Parts: sequence; C-alpha cells; structure tokens
Amino acid sequence: MAAGTAPQAVFQEPVTFEDVAVYFSAEEWRGLAGWQRGLYREMMMENYQLIASLGSAGPKPEVVLKLERGEEPHLGDPLRPREGARKPPAQRTPPGAGSPAAPPRPPPPPRGRSSPWPTG
Repeated sequence: MAAGTAPQAVFQEPVTFEDVAVYFSAEEWRGLAGWQRGLYREMMMENYQLIASLGSAGPKPEVVLKLERGEEPHLGDPLRPREGARKPPAQRTPPGAGSPAAPPRPPPPPRGRSSPWPTG
C-alpha cells in the first residue's frame, strides 16, 4: 500500500453454512471409506462451528443435526433444494477436475484439400 493511501473497504455477503457445505447422496456415502466418512463428519462440524462463530449460521442445518445424532448425513437428492434453503452458489470447477469445454472444432476439410484453412 502506498504511503498516505487509506485502505479501501471491501463489502462481502455474509458466508452461510450452505455456501461451504458438501452433500452426498446415499449411494455416494456408501462409496466412501471409513476414514473419509470420519473426515467428512469432522470437517462439516468444524465448518458449522466456524460459521456459527461469525454469527451467520441461522437455524442448524439438517445435515448437522444428523451428524450430531450419529446418523448417516446423506439428504436424499442433493440437487433438489430443501425447503427454506438458500439458492446454492454458482457451480465451480474443482481444481484438477479439467478445464471448461473446448471451443468447437472446425469442420473436416472438403475432399481433395489437406487443410480447412485457405492457402492464399
């Protein structure tokens, strides 16, 4: 920061648990190893506690209630919004999951030409 320059305020929307929550279907949950399930439980509870400490947790989510009771946390269809749930943030491509779709390829060259590009 340059001398004499005041920091600029950054306004952000409060973070909610739904912004950071990860949900599994029953089938996906069955596919996890025991250590993965334990890590999931630990991280989801920690995320909820951190969000609650910021004062923006709202009512306790169903998945947290299930984890506290020792139940399997899957919630049925993870793509169907639950009643009272905020609209999920835009889907992001996870790191290492590939790149966005490539642009369409040009059509094949007509017979008798070796390149689709003019050879002026």
